[in-house]
Amino acid sequence: VMTFAELDFASILLRSAVYVATIAAAGGVLFYATVRGAAEVGGAIRRQVWFGVLLLLVVEPLRYLQFQLAIGGGDWEVAFDPSMRWLAFETPIGQAALVRIAAALTILVAGLRLWPVRLVAAAAMVASFALEGHTASQEGDGWLPAALIVVHLAVVHWWLGALYPLRAATLVVGDSNIRDLVERFGKFALVGVAALTVAGAALIAVLAGWQFDPTRNHELALGAKLVIFAVILATAAINKLRWTPMLATLPDAGRAGLRASLNREIAFCLLILIATAVMTSFPPGSA
Repeated sequence: VMTFAELDFASILLRSAVYVATIAAAGGVLFYATVRGAAEVGGAIRRQVWFGVLLLLVVEPLRYLQFQLAIGGGDWEVAFDPSMRWLAFETPIGQAALVRIAAALTILVAGLRLWPVRLVAAAAMVASFALEGHTASQEGDGWLPAALIVVHLAVVHWWLGALYPLRAATLVVGDSNIRDLVERFGKFALVGVAALTVAGAALIAVLAGWQFDPTRNHELALGAKLVIFAVILATAAINKLRWTPMLATLPDAGRAGLRASLNREIAFCLLILIATAVMTSFPPGSA
C-alpha cells in the first residue's frame, strides 16, 4: 500500500505543471469564447494561452522521459531501446498526453482569428483527462465517471483560466468595463460553480464506491482539496459581494481590492492543483 512518504514528488510537480498549462491554454480560450467583453483583455488572454501551450510542450516530453527511465530502471540504453522507445504512448497516460500535445499545437498554429478551431482544441485538451487516471480504469459504467470528469474539468478550466485575465482587467481597462466584465463572469460563475460542485460530488461518490473513509490516503488528499476549494469559494464570494460593487462607488479601492483578492485566489488555486496531483497518485480505495 502506497504511503505519503513513498510518493514520487517529481511526478506530482510535473502533473501539477500539466494542470497549470492546460488551465492557462484551454481555460483562456474557453473564457474568451464565452464571456462577452473578454476581448477587452485579449492581450492578457493571448499571453496566458501561449504560456500554457509552451509549458505543456515542455512538461509532457519531460513526463515521457521520466516514464521511460522508470521502466528502464534508470538505464538510458534500456529505456530508449527501439523495442521500448514508444511504450509510454501505449498507456492511457501517454495517449492522453498525445491528445494534449496535438491540441496545444493546434492552438499554437490556429492563428489569432481562428477562435472556433482553438475552441475545439481546448475542448479536446480538457477531455483528454478522461482517457487516463481513475475514470479510465473504472469498470462497468465507465462512461459516467468520464462524463462527470469532463463536465467538472471544463468548468474548472473556464473558471481558473479567467483569473489572470480578470486581474489584468484591473490594470488595463476602464472602471466601467472592469465592472461589466466582472459582473458578466460572476453571472456565469454562479451556474458554473453549481455544475462544478454537483459533477465533482457525483464523481467522488462513483470513484469511492459511495463510501468515504477518512483513513484512506486518497480521501485525506481529497479532504485537503475540499478545504482549499472552500477557501477559493469564500474568496470568490468576497469578490462578488464586496469588491465588484465597490468598482462603481470607490473605483480605485475596488480595483486594488479586487486585484489583491484575485492574487490570493490564484495562489489558492495553485495549492488545489498540487492537492489534486497528490490525490490522483492514490487509488480511491488506498489505505
